[in-house]
Amino acid sequence: MLGPLGMAGAGFGAPPLPGTTGHTERGGRWHPKPPGPYADNPRVYGPAGGVHLPLHDWARFAALHLGQGPVGFLPEPLLAELQDRSASGYAAGWGTGTLADGARLLRHTGTNTMWFADIRLVPAHGFGVMVVCNAYSPPLHQRILSFTDALFTDAFQMSADGIALRPNR
Repeated sequence: MLGPLGMAGAGFGAPPLPGTTGHTERGGRWHPKPPGPYADNPRVYGPAGGVHLPLHDWARFAALHLGQGPVGFLPEPLLAELQDRSASGYAAGWGTGTLADGARLLRHTGTNTMWFADIRLVPAHGFGVMVVCNAYSPPLHQRILSFTDALFTDAFQMSADGIALRPNR
């Protein structure tokens, strides 16, 4: 799935050097975790996550779920199935919800305790918000979610006001 989307920078495990490393907090200080056996979750967790990718590749993945991926790459019924929530509100890796205007919200938040990422997409409006940080702690987690909430609220309001959020094609 990664190659046909042009996601050449994606891989599994911690991102290689040279590049940004994840960080953990100990004793009130941030400590980098360069690539190695303790720079990501154990490999057995790989099927549940364990993917690293540059932001432009993540944006390609988001665009696919916003219905703006390569023509013919993913049939519409399959994309709908990937985003269809079960009774638990979970849809093939996405948490789901409904916005005030009835639009479906797709969301995924995750951490390996050295990185933190949050993505929220609204396919009906063609927009989303992605936030990533190369550090993790429970207090930082809450601050990032608050930041993402504010960013998402602003983007949703811009969408509701009719301000173009999509690039011109």
